[in-house]
Amino acid sequence: MHLIFVECLSILILLVLGTDSAQQKYDFCSVCRAVVLEADEQIKEVDPKRTIQTGSFRVDPEGNQKIKDQDNYMSYSFYQNQVAAVRTENGNTEWFQVKRGVRQGCILSPALFSLYTESIMRDVEAEDTEDKYSAIKLNGNPITELRYADDTALLSKTTEGLNELMQNVKKFSQNKNLLLNAKKTKVMDSDKSPASSILIDNEELENVTHFNYLGANIEADGKITPDIRKRLAIATSKLKSMMNIWKSQSTPLKMRILKSCIFPVATYGCETWTLTKKDVEKIDAFEMKCYRKILRIPWTARRPNQSILQELGMKERQLLKNIKQLKLKYFGHIVRHNNLEKLCLEGAVEGRRGRGRPRRRWTQDISDWLGFSVREASILAQDRDGFRSAVWEATSYKDPP
Repeated sequence: MHLIFVECLSILILLVLGTDSAQQKYDFCSVCRAVVLEADEQIKEVDPKRTIQTGSFRVDPEGNQKIKDQDNYMSYSFYQNQVAAVRTENGNTEWFQVKRGVRQGCILSPALFSLYTESIMRDVEAEDTEDKYSAIKLNGNPITELRYADDTALLSKTTEGLNELMQNVKKFSQNKNLLLNAKKTKVMDSDKSPASSILIDNEELENVTHFNYLGANIEADGKITPDIRKRLAIATSKLKSMMNIWKSQSTPLKMRILKSCIFPVATYGCETWTLTKKDVEKIDAFEMKCYRKILRIPWTARRPNQSILQELGMKERQLLKNIKQLKLKYFGHIVRHNNLEKLCLEGAVEGRRGRGRPRRRWTQDISDWLGFSVREASILAQDRDGFRSAVWEATSYKDPP
C-alpha cells in the first residue's frame, strides 16, 4: 500500500487554522494508523424533479450540495473591501487592501476552507472510473483520502493508482487557485515493494519511512514504539526546561504542575497506541524519572521506586493508568458511533497477511485490560454507565495478594 502526505499552499485562501478539536485529531491519527497496519457523510437519493433546501445549503437536481444564494452573498459581503495594517515598533503602517484570503481567527475561516477543499475532492472522486485510484477497501468501502484542514493523506494500493490520484488532486486544485507544495509533500510505502516515484511539475517527491501527521509519528511498518519514544523525549525536554520550578519546596504544587504540563505532552495521541511490554517499561521509567526530578533525588541515591511512591503518598504509578483510561474511553466512543474509525476497527481489508508471527493488535489491549472479548466490550459500551464502571474496575488499584 502507498500513501502520500500533502501540504497545500493556498493562493486564494491564506489561513486554514481555526478551533481544532483534539478528539478529531485522535480520530484521524487512529484511522491512518489502522490503514497502514492493515496494508459520515451518507449521500441520500435526490429527487431530480425538485431542489431540496436544508439550513444554509441546497441540493440541486444533479445532487450537488451548494450554499444558498443569500448566505453566499452574505459571506462575500463580509470579506469584501477588507483592509489591514502591520503593527511595528514605530507604529502602524499605512492601511492596504487585502485582495485574497480569509481573516485570521475568524470562526468562518475553517468552514470556508473545508467547503473549498470538499469541492476539490468531490471533483477528484468524480474522475475515479473503473477504480483508477486502486483505493484501499474496508468491507468493500473505498478509502482514497483522509483530510484534516490542509493536512491530507492520499491512499492507494499501487504506485500507478497513487500517481493518478495525485495528478488529479493537483489538476483540480490548480483550477481553484490552490497549489501543492512539493517540498512538504512526502510519499511513504507501507509494504516491501520498490519505492514509489511520483512527480509534481517534473520534481520527484521525497520517499520517506515515517511521517509526522497531526502531531503523531506514522511509521511505514505501522509500529508505535518510535512515536512513544518521541513523545517521551519531548516530555523529558520539557521537564528539564522547568528546573527552576522543581527546585521549589512545595511538593503538592510540583505534582500538580507535573500532571498538567508534562504528562499531557507525553501522552498526546496515546489513544491510538498499541502497547508492548517494552513500551510499558519505557513509560514507567519516564514516570519515575519525573518523580525523582521533583523530589530532587539523584540516581546515585539508589532508592527503590516503591520508597519514592510512598514519599509522594501514592500506592501505584499513575501515568500508565491514565493511558489505559483514555484508550478504553476512546474505544467506547468508537463503538457507539457508526463512523470511519469503527469501520477500521471492525472492517476487513482485502489481501493476505504475510508470513510470521501476527503483530499485536490495538484491540488486544482492550480485551486484556477489561478481561473479556472485544465483542462483549462493544456490547457493554452501549451502556455508558456500565462501561464506565468496567473501566474504573479495570484501572483501579488492587492490593497485592
